[in-house]
Amino acid sequence: MLQVGEDSGLASYISSRLPDLQLTPGVGNDGSIYFAIGSDLSGSTVPRLIPSPGLRYRRIAYPLLASFGGLLEGRGLLVGMITVVVASAASSLASLMAMAAHFNLRRWVAFGLIGNLGWVLGTRLLTPDPLGIALMLAGIAAALRERPAKATLFLAAATLTKEPYYVAALAVAVWLWTNQRRGWALTFLMTPLVPVVVWTAILHGHMGGFNTGSHLDWPIMGIVKGTAFWVGAPARDHIYSALALFSLVFAIGAGFVARAALLRWLAWGWAGVGLISSDWIWKFGNASLRVLAPCFLFGLLCVASLDHRTSEQRTEPFDSAVDLGGAGD
Repeated sequence: MLQVGEDSGLASYISSRLPDLQLTPGVGNDGSIYFAIGSDLSGSTVPRLIPSPGLRYRRIAYPLLASFGGLLEGRGLLVGMITVVVASAASSLASLMAMAAHFNLRRWVAFGLIGNLGWVLGTRLLTPDPLGIALMLAGIAAALRERPAKATLFLAAATLTKEPYYVAALAVAVWLWTNQRRGWALTFLMTPLVPVVVWTAILHGHMGGFNTGSHLDWPIMGIVKGTAFWVGAPARDHIYSALALFSLVFAIGAGFVARAALLRWLAWGWAGVGLISSDWIWKFGNASLRVLAPCFLFGLLCVASLDHRTSEQRTEPFDSAVDLGGAGD
């Protein structure tokens, strides 16, 4: 499941911790990087073995949880990674059903997760994506239940898992702002950034935590540049890339027809992530499909909101009487 590549700089490091490890051809997948980080949270060795170490260590939530704060090593750490991914799947489905109930959506919207190949790939390869999606959905569900303290905590943790998940906090902030809840909008805009900024500042002096690697580009340019790598890619990657493009276009189109404003901003926010992603993301069908897994999810929720039952949904966010403890709706 770790997919440690023979050409990876981590091959020897991880093999020494998992003696029966079977290496795979090439450089492997991201799961191996987060296993290494989980075994070296202090960054004494691993940063010298991986590209963009500041960027990888900034996404600390997954290896921190999986290693139980650095207590688990070797096979125990691998089991910890699997456990976090399994728990993330359960949490994601629970939060998704809570959102469906709030918006009066049919339960088939669960297909947006369990039928989402990008999410399945993240689960299969033990990457941070399943945890990021779980924390993001938990934060959105908490916001809909008028529990802002919990919501911002979950969204901050999601951003510490992978910084693109900040898009969810941004979407909630826009939704609140357009509903004249501007104080709460600023809270959701700024609060999830605080731990991320603090952690990034700590990393910056140690390994260049502000480095974004090669993950961002001008809108659409990453897609255009990425197509140059598709010609010689395996057929499976062609399918992944096509599905990623479909998810992006689907999210944009679905946002226009959504009857729930929050779902529209979530779909468009994640489409924005895809549009500014660089060719480093788009040249790998596996990577682009995992990154854009929320596009398909929120696009499907937008389409589901067209059901006539959504006319009964409660759309007024954050009653003026709500406090930081947040009363349930």
